[in-house]
Amino acid sequence: MLTFGKMMLPLAGIALLLSSCSKEEVQEATITAESVEAIFTTRSQETTRATGNRWEAGDLIGIFALREGMPLSTDAVYDAKANIAYENNVDGTSGLFTPAMTPIRFPADGSAIDFVAYYPYSTAVSSDYQLAIDLSQQTPLSAIDLMYATATGQTKANPSVPLTFTHSLSRFELTLTADEGLLLEGATLIIDNVLTEGSMNLATGTVTAGTTSSSITPVISIDAANNRAVATAILLPGQQADALSVQILLADGKQYHWSPAAATLLSGKHYSYSLNLTASVPGAE
Repeated sequence: MLTFGKMMLPLAGIALLLSSCSKEEVQEATITAESVEAIFTTRSQETTRATGNRWEAGDLIGIFALREGMPLSTDAVYDAKANIAYENNVDGTSGLFTPAMTPIRFPADGSAIDFVAYYPYSTAVSSDYQLAIDLSQQTPLSAIDLMYATATGQTKANPSVPLTFTHSLSRFELTLTADEGLLLEGATLIIDNVLTEGSMNLATGTVTAGTTSSSITPVISIDAANNRAVATAILLPGQQADALSVQILLADGKQYHWSPAAATLLSGKHYSYSLNLTASVPGAE
């Protein structure tokens, strides 16, 4: 459940070794080089996140630590830190993540490393760093609102790593209104011909749609007082909008069918449509 701080770093990376001193001699403090734990702060773009651009406490992201300048691969993974789960601790437009397993630590020698991160966290990342996508179940939307971020050239000198997430999928939103006498309360919607399976290449952030299509039930919010409804779904980029067939069933049994205009859905885009239902239209039954 997406909602998006900073955290003070304990001085764990500096050990001061002091000995007793006299008037005649003063021994200088010795600094011991140690690795420093990484801290991740996050922000999301306000594009398709199911809960707007907000992080929620308990959100999990997956993080890969990489040798500097190397794309995600088995050889590139630094210190075996692959797909490490980090959990958000605060609600808001910025998130503050702490490790849910063995933490990532920067190299003790001060050298730089890179990071790849994604949301939501999954244990099902393949050996070639592909993340399977399944959009057949739309509730809750936050569970399928896939996002991706990278950070390069990070060192222990500044262990707070900023991650700016971008939305990888497309958001489809249909706002319904109706003429007097038609009530939207109790309405249900089904979207047919939806591409529901795909994958993300975590090395590049590229999403590829599969060929499996089926029907989905979007998340619908109904404002009965104003006779208004909003149906929201998260879809794969590459989906042809005009291939979608929306079925609207009112509580009184009236049915409507509608399809959007031709468009190829793009990653990170929000597609918003409005439709007014009348008592007698060609699409009604």
